[in-house]
Amino acid sequence: MEYKKIIIPLILAIFLLSITSVCASEMDDTIAGEDVKSMELSIDEIDEDNLKTDDENIQVAGDGETHGVQKDEGNYSTLAREIGSGGNVELSYDHYTYDEGNTIIISVNNSVIDGKGAVIDMARSNIQAFNVTASGVTIKNLVIKNANYAGKGGAIYFAGQGNLTNCNFTGNNATDYEGNEGGAVYFYSDGTVTNCSFTDNCARGSGGALFIQGKSTVTNCNFTNNKATGNNRAGGAAFFMD
Repeated sequence: MEYKKIIIPLILAIFLLSITSVCASEMDDTIAGEDVKSMELSIDEIDEDNLKTDDENIQVAGDGETHGVQKDEGNYSTLAREIGSGGNVELSYDHYTYDEGNTIIISVNNSVIDGKGAVIDMARSNIQAFNVTASGVTIKNLVIKNANYAGKGGAIYFAGQGNLTNCNFTGNNATDYEGNEGGAVYFYSDGTVTNCSFTDNCARGSGGALFIQGKSTVTNCNFTNNKATGNNRAGGAAFFMD
C-alpha cells in the first residue's frame, strides 16, 4: 500500500512535468516562428532598399567597374564645368540650382547634352541657362525652370539649327522690354521640338513659350498657361515665322 502511495504521486508529477514541457515547447516555437517572420521581412525590406540604392546610385561601366552616380544636388557652377563648350555630355546630378556665373555657351557643333531627367533651377537669375552658338545641337531629357532673361529666349537661345527632345520648361520669362520673343526658347534658325512640355512661361513679345524663326517641326508637345504680352504680341504658346 505504501508503495502504491509513492507511485501515484510520482506518476502525477511526471504527467504534469510533461504537460509543462509541451506548452513551453509550443510557446518557444511560436516566438521563434514570429522572430523568423520578422527577420525575413526585415531582410526583404533591406534587400529592396539595397536594390533601389543600387539602381539609383550605381552604374556599371564597360570595364566592369562600378562608379557612383551623384544623385544629390549640384549648382550652376558645377553644370558649367560638366558641359564646358559642348560635346557629348551626360549630366551627373539630379538637380542644379543657379548660384553664380554667366550663361553657359555651347559652341561645339552637333553636341548632345543629355540631362538624364535633371532639373536646372535658374532661381530667377537674369541670365539664360544656355546660349547655343553652334549648329546641330541636341538638348534632351532636361527640366529648366525659373529663368528670367532680358532678351530673346528666356531659358535657351539657339543661334543655329537645334533640337529639343523630352524637355520640360516651367516658369521661364523673357519680359523686360518689348520684342523679347520666346519666353522659354528662341530658335533664330530651324528648330525641332519633340515630346516637350511648356508651362507658365511668358514673353513680352511673340511666342509666350516658344519662338522659331526658321523651319519648325514641333511634335507631341504640350503648352499650358503660357502668355505673350506687350503691344505687338502674337502666339501666346508658340510663334513660327517660316
